Amino acid sequence: METENDIIPRIAGAYSRRINIQHRLIYQILSEDKIVKIVRTR
Repeated sequence: METENDIIPRIAGAYSRRINIQHRLIYQILSEDKIVKIVRTR
């Protein structure tokens, strides 16, 4: 059985935060530019 981690490819330098049981936020921090880049939400 596939899990969510198997379906979503790993993105270099990306962080994942679970908002709740159903939703997740994946983002990258671009420290040189002081920017938080939202990669994916679900």
